Amino acid sequence: MPRFDYVRALSVDQAVELMNDPRYASRPVAGGTDLLVLIRHQKPNFDRVVDLTRVPEMKLIEQRGDEVYIGASASFSEVAESEAIRQHAPCLVEAALTVGGPAIRNAGTIGGNTINAAACADGVPPLVCIDAPRSGPANCSRISPSPCRPLALSRHSPSSAGATRKPSPA
Repeated sequence: MPRFDYVRALSVDQAVELMNDPRYASRPVAGGTDLLVLIRHQKPNFDRVVDLTRVPEMKLIEQRGDEVYIGASASFSEVAESEAIRQHAPCLVEAALTVGGPAIRNAGTIGGNTINAAACADGVPPLVCIDAPRSGPANCSRISPSPCRPLALSRHSPSSAGATRKPSPA
């Protein structure tokens, strides 16, 4: 198994600082379900993981007026159980309930499912259909009812899977 460093962020500011540290090619992790599969089958394109599980804003599911904010570290179980999401985005609840078994739904996150761009990203189609943009410093998705817009996904590749790269020497 490949070796890499591990750090835990406790705030959004600290997570941003750790992810932007030019000494490392960092990858965010919250659920880690896709990360485990990745490192078993190929050499990772990162040398450090930044654990986001203790950043409160990243687990947020909160209704604000007619919008629902979902933190990237919200698990599929938390998404499926949210009354606000049930009311405003039932298609997302339905998709969350189709993800793996209970263990995967409890660990897997909506943000990880989205950023990894895997063919099995069950959370992505409903997010696109409700036109949920990324927003805010906590990398939350904002859900507001709107028509479905065209979806174009690039083929899953390690370079599109959330790692930040070390800068090239000048």
